Amino acid sequence: MRKQIFTLSLLMLFVQAYAQNNLREVIRGERGISKHFTTFNAGEQIAFNPGQARNIFNLDPNSDLVLMSKETDRLGFTHYRYYQTYKGVPVENTMYVVHEKNGKLTGMSGTVITDFDTQMDDRSFSSLNSKQAIDAAVKHVNAAKYMWQDDEMEQRIKAQIGDAKATYYPTSKLVWYNAGDNVSPRELRLAYKVDVYAKQPLSRAYYFIDAQTGQVLGMKDQLFYSDAAGTANTAYSGVQTIHSDLNGASYRLRDLTKGNGIITLHGESGQRGTDYTSA
Repeated sequence: MRKQIFTLSLLMLFVQAYAQNNLREVIRGERGISKHFTTFNAGEQIAFNPGQARNIFNLDPNSDLVLMSKETDRLGFTHYRYYQTYKGVPVENTMYVVHEKNGKLTGMSGTVITDFDTQMDDRSFSSLNSKQAIDAAVKHVNAAKYMWQDDEMEQRIKAQIGDAKATYYPTSKLVWYNAGDNVSPRELRLAYKVDVYAKQPLSRAYYFIDAQTGQVLGMKDQLFYSDAAGTANTAYSGVQTIHSDLNGASYRLRDLTKGNGIITLHGESGQRGTDYTSA
């Protein structure tokens, strides 16, 4: 009996070691990208250490998985959310959620790169600095006026954040990027991700500037509008129809149907700069 138990335990350890060494094969999809969903039954589950995710999935040694958040649900499953890096630089549009229960890997969902392009090293240097990338993005937007040029808006963000140095002036960081919503290892380029907020005309977006050529590779809007008409009990004009902005499960007192938009914010101490909201 002891011999049978020992043999069974040894077999289980062998199966788990084999599964871990071949986990990249299990999650590999098409074109160097992971499958969007992978699940394991009880006999396939292996131990999971959130700090060793890259090694567990046997990913490229130049890449890593950076933990963004951790949540445990009512069923006892813990969900770890990661983004991927290559040589320490984030890969835009990667996100991998690892599901674990009782210390065992139960499944994964999302997108990571399992096979990077062989030419990645040739794209790993930057000819531009951050200031040059910001200048290229601002020139591309070509707005008449930007939020950081508006004294009132600059004072507002300082009050909202509680930081006297806060500003709408563009920020930038290096990322790996390819145009479109889907990651493509062959098309990845080292780029500066620049946040540009314009007032006239109103726009806000991330612009991706090729770190070698200075060309604009693509952009992602940050402003989205969802107009909702409703009724409001006003202080002096009775019940009136108003416009508001749907934001998740609540409505904000933002009327984007008039001019550049009318945004009403709290002015009292403690809530200054925050939206008026209602379900």
